[in-house]
Amino acid sequence: MTTSREAGGAPDGAQNFRARSIYPVEFAHVGEWGVTYPPYDLLEDIGFSLERVAEERENRELAGEVIVVAGVSEKGIGEATAIEIARQGGIPVCVSRKSGNDPEVLRILDRIKKAGAPSVAWMQADLTINEQRRRIIPGTISAFGKVDGLALVAAKIDDKAFTDYTDEEIDNMISLNASSHTKLARDFCEVLNTSKKGRVVEFSSLAEAGSVGQGVYPGTKAYLNSMARSLGAEYALRFIRDRDANVAFSSIVIDYVPETHMTAYLRDAKNRRKEERIRNLTKSERELRPGEVGAVAAHLLNPRTDANSKVVSISGRGRIIGE
Repeated sequence: MTTSREAGGAPDGAQNFRARSIYPVEFAHVGEWGVTYPPYDLLEDIGFSLERVAEERENRELAGEVIVVAGVSEKGIGEATAIEIARQGGIPVCVSRKSGNDPEVLRILDRIKKAGAPSVAWMQADLTINEQRRRIIPGTISAFGKVDGLALVAAKIDDKAFTDYTDEEIDNMISLNASSHTKLARDFCEVLNTSKKGRVVEFSSLAEAGSVGQGVYPGTKAYLNSMARSLGAEYALRFIRDRDANVAFSSIVIDYVPETHMTAYLRDAKNRRKEERIRNLTKSERELRPGEVGAVAAHLLNPRTDANSKVVSISGRGRIIGE
């Protein structure tokens, strides 16, 4: 594990975006942040707003919180989540297959430090390899004495006809997108007690509603939403009835974010039709930014947020402050 305790920089302006429906229906329930469709929750249902983001940053409401971000790559949602945690005074423990000496990793760590992190750690691990995954939570506790939150970002996507998938490709996608998340969440819950509330945040996708050419990926994302709902309910009951670990689970259904490493292949000229198909599914007013997803994730990771068993949907709408 690579650690650093340097800090610097200041938070930038908040961003603006909303929840909306990704289903072909004329109406659902409407709130301040737009339209969504059950079982998705509105961002206002979890107390999220631009004003709240500004308060969380100013008050550094994640100060002292040690949060594992599993699946960090350059300019992606994982990095954006780690940066937002840093802006709010938290300590991000970044997990990736890349080593701590990789030039990309050094750039990521530099941006996290400049965002104001009192400390940051980098851990190299392949989540699909049990021996490596099992080191993450104990390694975090060894370095910082505790672990408070878990952001499960890691994922892979293949865009092809369903019958073109090989057995190995199906196994690999389910292993990373679903199985590894389940196992790491279990590892996290095993070390918690009743003294403090733990938080687990999943990152889902609008593809969960059905996306042509992505026959396996949407199923893994639907699984994550169901996992957040069911485990959130289970741990709420266990805490009340048995005084077991107090863990809140939530999931973010994310619109198309073209700036990430995972979606970079869609910007290739040969994949323009695929990207157009995805854009037609989203019907967003503009592209969603990784930093906007990170702001919602940090809000869900805040112990003051009441969002257990919530599955919130966000899309690119409205303006960006500072533009």
